[in-house]
Amino acid sequence: MENVGKAPWKFRTKLELAAGLVEWCVRLFQNWFRRRVLVVADGAYAKRPSLQRVLATGAVVVSRLRKDAALFELPDVKKRRGRGRPRKYGKEISLARRGAHRQGWTTTRMILYGREQEIRYKTFLATYPPVGGVIRIVIVKRSADLFADNSDEWVAFFCTDAAASVQTIIESVADRAAIEQNFHDVKEVHGAGEQQPEQSDGKPLPEERSGCGAEPGHHQRAGANSLLALGSWSASGTGICRLLATTLVGFVASQSLRLILS
Repeated sequence: MENVGKAPWKFRTKLELAAGLVEWCVRLFQNWFRRRVLVVADGAYAKRPSLQRVLATGAVVVSRLRKDAALFELPDVKKRRGRGRPRKYGKEISLARRGAHRQGWTTTRMILYGREQEIRYKTFLATYPPVGGVIRIVIVKRSADLFADNSDEWVAFFCTDAAASVQTIIESVADRAAIEQNFHDVKEVHGAGEQQPEQSDGKPLPEERSGCGAEPGHHQRAGANSLLALGSWSASGTGICRLLATTLVGFVASQSLRLILS
């Protein structure tokens, strides 16, 4: 009886949850496609605890890099003297100075967000302690069409695969940014986070019965948004309106049934 009322799991941080999810995905997708998994993550998840677990699976990580990140040059293996292990890190690198320097920029054109754009970037190799080895860094110049919401003049990203191309890294970041539109739709269109489900007697539904803790019904709204996007993939304007109405009616009906049963 000592476990009565206790959750069947232990507390884990977001970094631990993210690393566990990647480990599960790598096992799943590598068995299907026999290819390395590319993980594009927010800069908040690019920390040593999660990076070490993700890299142990063989996956490649692309993420944003802070301006004050502890970066070092590649060690000079020719200057090794005496006994002991060879050096893993060279001289310290100032990412802020590299990004602010006027020289060294390369201009190219890429298709991002569905259209061709001019990209200015710098790239170089460095060693990064949280990764424990060599990474490729790409500094991208901000423009009116690219990273316009960023207050700085440039944005830096890194990839744990030093052989990765600049195009692969920038396109991966752009693909991830497209997900932000889904977050906006779920919050602004479907009202995620603002709902307050009630029981049949008008009293608020207890959090433990809402299915999503402090944000009850969030998973239903996310599912409705996903179904709407999937059905609208190749639909016409009239078809999208009809699908939207059908999705909303079905969603309201499921919510009503759920509240009645509660």
